[in-house]
Amino acid sequence: MVKEHAIRTGHIAIGMLLGGKTQRNVAIEFGTDIRTIRKWWASYTLGKSLKNLPGRGSKDSIPRVAKIVISKSVSKRQQSTRKLSKRLKVKGISISHMSVHRYLTNVIGAKSFKRPVKPRLTDKQKANRVSFCKERKYWTVDDWRRILFSDESPFEIFHTPNRQNDRIWAKNNLTLLPQEKIKFPSKLRVWGIMSYCALSDLHIIPVGSTVTAKYYVEEILTKSLLPSFKRKRKTGSILVRQLLPNMSNYIFQQDGAPAHHAKVTQEWCKLNLQ
Repeated sequence: MVKEHAIRTGHIAIGMLLGGKTQRNVAIEFGTDIRTIRKWWASYTLGKSLKNLPGRGSKDSIPRVAKIVISKSVSKRQQSTRKLSKRLKVKGISISHMSVHRYLTNVIGAKSFKRPVKPRLTDKQKANRVSFCKERKYWTVDDWRRILFSDESPFEIFHTPNRQNDRIWAKNNLTLLPQEKIKFPSKLRVWGIMSYCALSDLHIIPVGSTVTAKYYVEEILTKSLLPSFKRKRKTGSILVRQLLPNMSNYIFQQDGAPAHHAKVTQEWCKLNLQ
């Protein structure tokens, strides 16, 4: 299908060609097909008019009502092209989802996006985060290197790969071995510390156990944290050397888990990590 252009546009394009621009550059300038530029140039050199002949150009197959419905769907949730096509068919307008897609992209200039996900924060949490950033606004790299980051993390024993990334090239799908999936995969939780120059040993949390304040203090802080803090080696593997070159000036970081900010945990930290 040939796209209609105003006759003025054709004359401007001819002027650009006469000025020394190439047909390809002119096509890029107008965002049109190079065949259109060639047609205009051929008409000009033959002394013909650049005016489009009657009946030329693509015919608009989308009714006005459909355009209004599609336009109003922009920026609204759950408005896929297939759902819009079905909604229009209910109104008696038969239009394919591909036509809806072309109208959204080519005419309206919209694109399909996935909604970003972010945690919901209370006003207090937002204020605390702003205060945290202001207090550390002028920290240097050496200041950040003092932090010992600690956390627990779960790992699935039989983790299924992301289907979008786990691609296999083949002539047909009959030769592909299926990826087995366990409905309720077992999870292993571990705790550890990370600094800019070393790592602690991992503490494996028994399956089915809950990290209460009592467990956190007795099993993790006492049996895993303290041995890592007592390392003296300056060289060697990141699993055996000191967590920081200067262990007298560190910051032990924990997140907001109940076991971390419990009273018994904070008291233990004051007695043992000063």
